[in-house]
Amino acid sequence: WTQWRTTGEAKVIQDADALGGYILELGNNAGNDEAWVHWNEFQKIDPNKLYRVRARFRRVLGETGSIYLGVACKNADQSKYV
Repeated sequence: WTQWRTTGEAKVIQDADALGGYILELGNNAGNDEAWVHWNEFQKIDPNKLYRVRARFRRVLGETGSIYLGVACKNADQSKYV
């Protein structure tokens, strides 16, 4: 994973219950846990196709707060987010 503009903790942890056996843990539920991360390899996007994106998360501590999941794309030479 590549971290970008991350103020919270981010680490990969082995978890037998997780799909693939690992999870990406973001934050520690204290202060600002903002994290912008992306996979190290990008997928090429065909602008003529419609894509479905899914994400899963699990809250392991606390019952309040917000979570926002999104998608970010980069230009062809991967120099800027678009």
